[in-house]
Amino acid sequence: MSRSGPLRWAAVSVLGMTAACGGLTSRGDDAPAGPNGGSAGTGGAQSDAGVPEAADCVTNPVPTSSSWASRFGDEVDQNAEGVALDACGNTTIVGSFFGTVDFGGGPLANQDYVVLFPDLFLASFDALGKPRWSRRLGEGDWNWWRRLAATAEGHVVVVGGFTGAADFGGGPVTVNDIGPDVFIAKYDANGQHLWSHTYGSKYDSDSASSVAVTSDGGTVVTGRFGGSITFGPKTLTGFSGGLFPRDGFVVRLDDAGEVSWSRAITASDGEGVLLGTVAAASHGGVAVLGSFNGDMTLDGSELHAEGYEFDGFILALDGAGSVTWVHQFATGEVFPSDCAVGADGSVTVVGTAKGEVDLGGGILDAGQGALFVSKRKPNGEYLLGELLAGGSLHAVSASLDGLGHLVVAGRYEGDVTFGDVSLPAPDVPTGFVASFDANGKALWARMLAGSTGVQLSTHQSGLALTGGFQGELNVAGATFTSSGYVPGTANGGDVFVARTTPSDSGPW
Repeated sequence: MSRSGPLRWAAVSVLGMTAACGGLTSRGDDAPAGPNGGSAGTGGAQSDAGVPEAADCVTNPVPTSSSWASRFGDEVDQNAEGVALDACGNTTIVGSFFGTVDFGGGPLANQDYVVLFPDLFLASFDALGKPRWSRRLGEGDWNWWRRLAATAEGHVVVVGGFTGAADFGGGPVTVNDIGPDVFIAKYDANGQHLWSHTYGSKYDSDSASSVAVTSDGGTVVTGRFGGSITFGPKTLTGFSGGLFPRDGFVVRLDDAGEVSWSRAITASDGEGVLLGTVAAASHGGVAVLGSFNGDMTLDGSELHAEGYEFDGFILALDGAGSVTWVHQFATGEVFPSDCAVGADGSVTVVGTAKGEVDLGGGILDAGQGALFVSKRKPNGEYLLGELLAGGSLHAVSASLDGLGHLVVAGRYEGDVTFGDVSLPAPDVPTGFVASFDANGKALWARMLAGSTGVQLSTHQSGLALTGGFQGELNVAGATFTSSGYVPGTANGGDVFVARTTPSDSGPW
């Protein structure tokens, strides 16, 4: 069902993360190599490449034709999980690492080098790929669901879950009893800690899964919780508890990190709610993607997902957290993965579908699996619903580039065809990136052989990619081999990060 209301949208970058050590970098001729000097920071190790304060994009225009790629890694494993590209062309990544990593500003060392307990990192590069700053986060026993968003000022917000003890820059914190707990941390354009908070309830498993920033400096976070969780003065209560949370939350914090509002997204008589990407609207509202099973009531809108399958949904909330409209994908199996917002305010959703599905324009046969796009007006009305590619593939992230094209990244296996563009079948699940016009027609697609997954972020300033890889990788015209890689094994995973210029024929 769909309930309509006005919603005005503004694009927000949601970032992925990566890990690194002993980096190799390939840049265009106009991209100088970065310095390697580093200095200690507060609240967790930090290295600074000696860059000036946050860039002034007026007096220092972003080089729109810049293309570069870098590899970071050592003989143990590192992983990339998110990336953000800001208005000045700076690319910031976040992820986890073992051992010692160096993003060009000095080594960051994992404090507890145990196979199961990686540390987190943040690293930022300018438009030419020159290292800006990097810092180690965490120190917890286990950290996951690392996601990142960038503000108009170049600040970054990182969210996720952690167990044990951690330090995100504001001093040591511990989980509430067993954990995991939610963490939300904000850093300025030079990587300095602004504020950080943790949230969790005793005996229950809680974590954040996505973050967006609003035009007034607010931060909106989605995630999962079990039993109950308290944000500021309000305690949210769900239908589940323990180590297997089945309820979702949305919380908004202001620019200073104080809770503005929060609400639970729950489903009774079923398997619960999975909340995914959140995107911000120009008036302070947000859109949230998710899936649910059972019965869900949202400010008078009643939704029901039958059987044991999860139905996908899009939820629009206003600036106070009240429901503006909600749309349920009630036919077939539809799992939204990410969304992008156009200059006209339209909302484009990308995900995976299976069987006969209705994206709003009638029944489509997704077979055993297909990548889909669903586009809606700011008030939730249907605009477009198409299957982009069939086969065994999964969309991880999506965004609109400076040309207005939809760019999708993820992983696939077997034979996959995007319109007239076919990708070779890999031996193991492999990353891909593909672009589509406003009508869903494929423009180009690239396999990133050796990669274990790809995250992307776009802006008028370009297209940024990151991920993990093993063996040999070709990206943005550069070829890398992961350090410590032993053919036929899972050892020696490294991280890549790249920035390219969008085009109709592909970035490289």
